[in-house]
Amino acid sequence: MIKGSTEKHQQLVQKFKLYVQHFIPGIRVFDRVTGQFFTRNGKPVRTGIPGQADLYALYPTKHGMLHLEFEIKTGQARQSPKQKAWQNFIESNNGLYLIIRENFHNEINQIKEYLNEDENRSTNLTVHDHELYGGC
Repeated sequence: MIKGSTEKHQQLVQKFKLYVQHFIPGIRVFDRVTGQFFTRNGKPVRTGIPGQADLYALYPTKHGMLHLEFEIKTGQARQSPKQKAWQNFIESNNGLYLIIRENFHNEINQIKEYLNEDENRSTNLTVHDHELYGGC
């Protein structure tokens, strides 16, 4: 388990990831791990950028990829200042950033609206996983 994360949080992360991939064909959703780990010699190794969202997604369009970020929150958890700064960065670069809580059906509709804002942006591109990864 990731430091600072609860089992409930990790379950919600995975549930949302599966749900969004099911209801939005073509979207690719990835886990992001940020934090600090230690080598066997005790040397710290940082991953990611503090404040990055739990999940990020890419969606193919005629004009390139759309970037989406999802910060998962359970209970009364709130964004940290670094998370708010990351949200500002994503939104200022035309990405979609959403805070996801246990009941996320409205957020799925927000994602669909974002993807359909410009009908010309969408594509009928069909890419199979084996094509993305060189036939693996």
